[in-house]
Amino acid sequence: MLRTTEALNDIEEFISICKILYTSEITQQKLVQLILKYQPKGLLIHDFEIAAIALANDVKKLATFNRRDFQGIKEIELINLLGS
Repeated sequence: MLRTTEALNDIEEFISICKILYTSEITQQKLVQLILKYQPKGLLIHDFEIAAIALANDVKKLATFNRRDFQGIKEIELINLLGS
């Protein structure tokens, strides 16, 4: 089992090598465009917000464990973290 100190060290390392993207006005515009185009239902709206954040930051590839939630969004390329 991972101890708290180990988990915190892992988080710090991750943050030091990755850029964290946040929502913005451009993100909201992208999200509205995606919603109008694809009309997601239910909880998929959250996945569309993730895609909108990526697109607003010129990120065209998205790594995920769950391709199914993003596969209909043609504006992004999916990288499957499960390797299949």
